[in-house]
Amino acid sequence: MQVKGSLVFDVVVIGAGVIGAAISRELSKYNLQVAILERNLQVAQETSAGNSGVIHGGFDPIPGTFSAKLNLLGRYIYENEWFRELSFPHKKVDSLVLAFTDLEKAEL
Repeated sequence: MQVKGSLVFDVVVIGAGVIGAAISRELSKYNLQVAILERNLQVAQETSAGNSGVIHGGFDPIPGTFSAKLNLLGRYIYENEWFRELSFPHKKVDSLVLAFTDLEKAEL
């Protein structure tokens, strides 16, 4: 939308990494003018690129906490919505989790 030569947006998302792109995608489902500001020439070049493209397994948060619930929800959305809707190529891989204390060993 333009007003007197200026661009006007309902929402401006800073960064086109995984989180910024996901937020922008969700907002695109509504009648909103959304802009993404990204300083790099390509998306997902900073923190998003540093995790090797692996979706978090969700084993770090304390079970039952809000953080743990969000991890599970995020993984569900990736696997059951985005990969299907976007025909996004992906591969399931296993994780190796190390225990360094007896408490961590008991949690595994």
